[in-house]
Amino acid sequence: MPHLIRASVILAAGLVIALTLRTFLTPEPLLLSSTYRQENVGEWTGSGWPVRLVGASYCADCHKDQAGRWQASKHSNVACQDCHGATQPHLDHRASLVVDLTRESCGACHARNPVGPQTFPQVDLVTHWPSTPCAACHNPHDPWAYRPSRITHDVVGYQNCLGCHGAQTGVGGAKPAPPDHASYGNNRCQSCHQRG
Repeated sequence: MPHLIRASVILAAGLVIALTLRTFLTPEPLLLSSTYRQENVGEWTGSGWPVRLVGASYCADCHKDQAGRWQASKHSNVACQDCHGATQPHLDHRASLVVDLTRESCGACHARNPVGPQTFPQVDLVTHWPSTPCAACHNPHDPWAYRPSRITHDVVGYQNCLGCHGAQTGVGGAKPAPPDHASYGNNRCQSCHQRG
């Protein structure tokens, strides 16, 4: 019986200490109104938070060409800030927008997903041009407008493209073909690269 009395006294002392600590360590609004704090309303309605995101109409005011292509494209339901980040600082201070051009950024929506809708464009990021950024071929404002680099020199008499643009820098410091073009022959170059 004495052990039950001792346990009861220890339990009562622990409860008194816990309630005392709660009184000193809990902010007053929580003590008065359960777990709801009136201050939360102001904190979450933005009175202390700067606006960082704006609608696409703000972007279109200055970037008419890009906005026109974007509105006519399959990406028209993607908000500008999904790729460009918080846009309000750009409007207020003309801060540069840093665009994430990594394959993972595009892959957030377009990576192969067996449970995703089959009508949605999906690619295997491991096998689909693995060392090439998506934006090298797909303009994000108009994703199906393929845009490989243009040939800046005369092609007459230069049918052997790989003679100058092989794996190593060739004649006159010509830009070598990217590693992911290794399986392509001369007959494929001008099917994608046009004289510009």
